[in-house]
Amino acid sequence: MKIFRNHTLYIYTDGSSLSKPRRGGIGIRYIYLDDSENEQRIDIEEKGNIYGTNNQMELKAVIVGLKNITHQNIPINYNLIEIRIDSRYVVDNKNNAIYSWSKNKWTNKNGRPIENSILWKELIKQINKVKCRVVIVWGKGHSVTFAQLNSYCQGFANFFGS
Repeated sequence: MKIFRNHTLYIYTDGSSLSKPRRGGIGIRYIYLDDSENEQRIDIEEKGNIYGTNNQMELKAVIVGLKNITHQNIPINYNLIEIRIDSRYVVDNKNNAIYSWSKNKWTNKNGRPIENSILWKELIKQINKVKCRVVIVWGKGHSVTFAQLNSYCQGFANFFGS
């Protein structure tokens, strides 16, 4: 079963937050098929934040993954970026951030401020900067296929959170 397509850049991201004291980390892995259809991987080492929550680290991982694409010298022409993540928070709220919250002055339907609005604004900015379509796909973090590719990100997020 082929899980990667040509002309698509895959970004696996994961965020982690550890307690006592609270600190967060992120992990990022780029995967693409080269001209010979061989799978290529690039792993990113990036520290997280002191006091970062899990949701903040999940958002930051996606933001940093998009922001760092230009620094990776990825030698393929891609027309789609598919971000694979195990965070329902990011997947379920991306469209709210783009289409609702941004138009409602970053408040919810009850008039309360949106949590992590600074990070959501940065995510929208990074999505708009790339010159192709971006989709964010949820995968169960411990499912076999997803976990094999996402485990690096989780381990790295935990390492940099410690």
